[in-house]
Amino acid sequence: MKQKITDYLDEIYGGTFTATHLQKLVTRLESAKRLITQRRKKHWDESDVVLITYADQFHSNDLKPLPTFNQFYHQWLQSIFSHVHLLPFYPWSSDDGFSVIDYHQVASEAGEWQDIQQLGECSHLMFDFVCNHMSA
Repeated sequence: MKQKITDYLDEIYGGTFTATHLQKLVTRLESAKRLITQRRKKHWDESDVVLITYADQFHSNDLKPLPTFNQFYHQWLQSIFSHVHLLPFYPWSSDDGFSVIDYHQVASEAGEWQDIQQLGECSHLMFDFVCNHMSA
């Protein structure tokens, strides 16, 4: 594998990519692999239960939908669902969230990134990458 990587990098960088560079790259890749392996299991199994929901489906009088969902999830769902798949929560122009305007933002009417982060502290998160409907 190292030789294959070396061959590709030699082709790209014209021989300026040295053995020292390669060793640093391999060390970083191995470190990342260990971290990823430690943080998650490799495959799904019967213990995985996924809740799929839109980010704006949980409402209360005093909070936006995402913080409301966080409270509800912590109180009622956390012991049941190991994963939460949030359907598009980005600002959107049409198609119920599937015509994304800005992938870097959370729709202000739903909440903010802090709400997503808080949910991620107690569950595995999944999101849609909507590449077939992009707004200009």
